[in-house]
Amino acid sequence: SIEQMGTLHQWSRGWPAGLSLLLQLAPSERAVLQDSGAPLSDSALFDYLAREVFARLETPVQDLLLQLAHLPRIGADMAEALCATPAAIEVLSQMAQDGLLTTQHLGTQKIPHAHYEFHPLLRRFLVQHAQHRFPPVELARIERTAAGLLAAASELDAAAQLLIAGRHWPELELLVHEHAPLLVGHGWQQTLSGWLQALPPQRRDDDPWLTYWQGEATLHVDPPAAQESLARAYRLFRQRHDGAGAFRAWCASVDLVCLEWADFSPLDFWLDEVPSLHIEFGAPDAALVPRYT
Repeated sequence: SIEQMGTLHQWSRGWPAGLSLLLQLAPSERAVLQDSGAPLSDSALFDYLAREVFARLETPVQDLLLQLAHLPRIGADMAEALCATPAAIEVLSQMAQDGLLTTQHLGTQKIPHAHYEFHPLLRRFLVQHAQHRFPPVELARIERTAAGLLAAASELDAAAQLLIAGRHWPELELLVHEHAPLLVGHGWQQTLSGWLQALPPQRRDDDPWLTYWQGEATLHVDPPAAQESLARAYRLFRQRHDGAGAFRAWCASVDLVCLEWADFSPLDFWLDEVPSLHIEFGAPDAALVPRYT
């Protein structure tokens, strides 16, 4: 029926190979899929991809695909940098021409450079298969390199999710330190909060800047939690004699009290801190003066 064809098209995203997979499922599995919207079973999906796409390729090509799958969108420069060979883009081009769950996108206003993209089903298979194919040290190198390429291409959340999946905490912390101001400035506090919540609590809570950004990220959704994070960040900054951080946490805490416009008693503490701030650090940075005064 038209409705059934529409459902199959939705799940396959218009890919002939994806449609072939759906048609190979047992009628009972397809009925469950169409009736409940449940995802495809892993066994049927992975078996098909392994048999029809991956297992037919030569080992060097398989290894390239297992690396490239860590990039959601693959430009020529990124492919060559990740795999250290120009052959990577040739493999992607051939797969796209052959319709092997790979497509080539021309540049758009949103993504100006031409790039390739694996079908989500294939990419999921490849990422999982890479966990067993590569030694842990090599896999970690691939993940960190891919995350660095994504960050350099301004695909910050894709980079962060890759680091989170691989539990690469130092690299994730560095990503926060470098890009938190940009995220907050663009109103992407929820994205930033997700990164910070993924970190082990001790790593996050012992770093004054990570704690500060956690406060900024939750300021509008959970003001009490934000106030607690900012106060903790302020204490850590003072302990470590970081004047820039201390002034910034002070300003954010006072701004939050005024923004809530409810209980102004916490201002007593923050105003009492002013003399010691000036004694230890002098005047705040010029960029903070409008907020501080």
